Parts: sequence; C-alpha cells; structure tokens
Amino acid sequence: MPVVSLKPVPVDKGDDAAAWVLKVGEDALTLPINVVAVHKGPVVVTVSSTSFDLSGSGKPPLDVAQAQLDKLTGVS
Repeated sequence: MPVVSLKPVPVDKGDDAAAWVLKVGEDALTLPINVVAVHKGPVVVTVSSTSFDLSGSGKPPLDVAQAQLDKLTGVS
C-alpha cells in the first residue's frame, strides 16, 4: 500500500525521541500507523501501533514506549 501522508508528532521522552503518524492506503481507504522511537543512554526503544477502525483517531503509543524504556533502563 502506498504512503498517503506522514505527520510528525511532538514527543518529550528519554534523551531524544521522534514520533510519526503514517497513513497508508489506496482510494478512500487509509490505515493509520503510529511509530515512536525513544533513545535513553545506550538504549533505543521503537514501538508501533496500527488502528484498524480506520477512523484515523489513533494516537502514538508514547506510554508504551515509556514503559518499555523504563523496563529496559530501570529509570523513569
């Protein structure tokens, strides 16, 4: 499926982070995919989620990325 749009999302986690909402699809049907990458010390965590309700209201999984980062680094 081709990429329809790519929108950056502000994120303030770890030492450095980036997040995007990527929409893929064809014709009038698009599927939002949320992608988050967080760097803290020597650890990089990437998390993605897809919303199959096709509403486009999905939010980037920042809480999931932070939970994984906390688990891997032992810090908040």
